[in-house]
Amino acid sequence: MKKIKVTLFLILSICILASCGNKKTKVKETVKTKSYEEVSEIDFSNTELKKGEKAILLYMENPKKFNLYGYLLEGYTMLFGYDTFYELYSEKFLDNKNKFIHNENSASSFSLALSTIDMNDESIKAYKNTLISELKKEMNKETDIKAKDINEEFKKFISLVEEKIDLMEEIKKYYVSGEYRKDNFAKGKLLNDKYLINQEKTEQKYKEVYNLFFEAEKIVLNNLIIHLELGGLVAKENLLKTRELLKMFSKEFYATKLDFDESMRKKDESVAVIKEEDKENYINNLKRIQKTLDKTILNMEKIDKDTIKKENMNVENYGKVLIKIKEMSKLTKEIIAKMEKNDDEELDLLIPKYVYMNFNIEKDFVNLLK
Repeated sequence: MKKIKVTLFLILSICILASCGNKKTKVKETVKTKSYEEVSEIDFSNTELKKGEKAILLYMENPKKFNLYGYLLEGYTMLFGYDTFYELYSEKFLDNKNKFIHNENSASSFSLALSTIDMNDESIKAYKNTLISELKKEMNKETDIKAKDINEEFKKFISLVEEKIDLMEEIKKYYVSGEYRKDNFAKGKLLNDKYLINQEKTEQKYKEVYNLFFEAEKIVLNNLIIHLELGGLVAKENLLKTRELLKMFSKEFYATKLDFDESMRKKDESVAVIKEEDKENYINNLKRIQKTLDKTILNMEKIDKDTIKKENMNVENYGKVLIKIKEMSKLTKEIIAKMEKNDDEELDLLIPKYVYMNFNIEKDFVNLLK
């Protein structure tokens, strides 16, 4: 999948404008994968008791903070999963070895682009000043010693993200104001070095905390699913299953920095490329998620209104959420089919569309499951 400018969206209902890059030649050979009948379904049981205890503890000590951790990571994914600013900056100021290059033309064209392209300034401000600020307040509260390591990792990530946003603002101001003409790019070189170091550290820490939290969140959700199943709350059980499955798709599409073009690694070492020999297993895993999602949707369609009411959920809202889930399932099937055909022509648009839909429905999940 090509790493080009795409439509970006932010959590908290902020929509972001898209910009496009150049297309590359596609490999059309079909990837040989298993059929949907051949792949197994997702297992929602918790097998690792020690990890499970730690994850449940992290959730129980402060559910609000736990959910904000998730929003923090997903918000970063939405804003910087495809980093429009970095794409533009590297195009104007970096050579193919990531070395700083500068001249009047690159600086002025960068400034022009900043004034004509929506660089998500308001969205990033909301992310930093609202979401991160709220989370930091929760993090200042007393923390159980057993969950301290996870909390510490999030503190490191937040610090890097705040530095990243501040550096972006400083770089914008430096070039838009024309200050580079006064010092002949001296400060620009220093900003470049700081920005690239931060970019690498932030991306690496993002992967670490995303994977760490994803596993913890999965354990928490699985634990809730098991309790709902034992309690006979079939509507909430299936609703929670779809929530987890949709999160799995988001992780596979974004947190891995999915990129089918191995030449991208020459430009960005942080890109985890899906190599030719790994595509089969990767797509088979997506099919496992899809198969389980389809089965869960069928189960949800069989649930009657009385059952939904007994479980203290709004019938109308439940129906609306089900419609959205079915739309998302249709989209993920399309994405998987394109991956099988090695047709990445529209993946750079379809995947952000999916993740945006997933954020919208996340609010519905939270409201229904209260």
